[in-house]
Amino acid sequence: MKQFGSFEHHAAIQKKPFSSLEKTINRLAARGEDVTSERLELKALQEELALKTACLNLILRVNAEVESRL
Repeated sequence: MKQFGSFEHHAAIQKKPFSSLEKTINRLAARGEDVTSERLELKALQEELALKTACLNLILRVNAEVESRL
C-alpha cells in the first residue's frame, strides 16, 4: 500500500490551504463582513476532500487485496 505514498501526508498538505482560508474568513468576520458564501465554499471543499479521501482509501485497500492474491 505504500507505493502510492502516504495519504495522511497528502491530506495534511491539502489541509494547509483550508487552515489559511479559515483564518482569512475569521478575520473578515471579525471586521463584520458577511462571510456566509465563503464558509459554504470552504465546507464544500472540505466535503470534496473527504470524498476523495474515501475513494483513495478504497483504491488502496483494493490494491492491497489484489497484490496479496498475486
